[in-house]
Amino acid sequence: MNSAYHNGFDEKGSWPAIDVGTNTTGEKLVDLYRRGQLAQVYLFYGEFGQTAEILATHVLADSTRLTKDFIAQHVRNRTFPNFFCVESETHEITVDKVRELSSFLQDTPTWPGWRIVIIKNAETMNTSASNAILKNMEELPKNTTMILLAQSLHAIKPTILSRAQKVYFPYKSSPIENFINENNYAREWIVMIENALKRKQIPSKERMDTVANEAQNFAEVAMHYLHTQCIKDAKNAYPLSMKYDEIANFTSLAAEKSLAPAHFALAIFSVLVK
Repeated sequence: MNSAYHNGFDEKGSWPAIDVGTNTTGEKLVDLYRRGQLAQVYLFYGEFGQTAEILATHVLADSTRLTKDFIAQHVRNRTFPNFFCVESETHEITVDKVRELSSFLQDTPTWPGWRIVIIKNAETMNTSASNAILKNMEELPKNTTMILLAQSLHAIKPTILSRAQKVYFPYKSSPIENFINENNYAREWIVMIENALKRKQIPSKERMDTVANEAQNFAEVAMHYLHTQCIKDAKNAYPLSMKYDEIANFTSLAAEKSLAPAHFALAIFSVLVK
């Protein structure tokens, strides 16, 4: 087996090479592992279901030559020595939880083969936990894959976003699509986004004010539009993906630094018209 890592990105940028759609079996990711192309750090976001646990089961069983049923049981019970799951019973992941992970990573593996780390609800990490996770990401041992799970990218630190291969799992009934379909002004936003991208037009102050009033929702609509276009238009996927990443980073910074909504909205349009 070729155990060499592949960063999962193409030579031009960081848009995820995988869009698994509604496939929650993890088969495409397992195939990357078997071809020696599994990334060291993934960020699954959207409706990922049990994909991370399924991937862990397949990879651990394959690398240790143990049965999938045996591994699956121990993954569920969090008792397999080559598997570690960071999760919190509260609404926040603290640095103490990450310190437990650090000890796991520093120890010599108990069982020969791959190690898998899953971090559930990664968007709930506090600042200290995020900084500690970042350090772990930068110093991951050989034959170890870390998978962060989040419902969205907005609360994830930009430094973490830049180091993880992002894999989007579309919602079967997308909340953002429902939002667009149910609100006329959201559909008007789509026109504004298209004009910014194609005609390099920034809206008038009056129209910008309507965006600023719901800047967070507008950012979600803009990222949804960019992601959809990346899937439809492979030729322009790279520049669109870079805009997506910039807006995701701005969104995270806006929440972290309490950026004024008007400045946030202008920042988004500045990215779109570039």
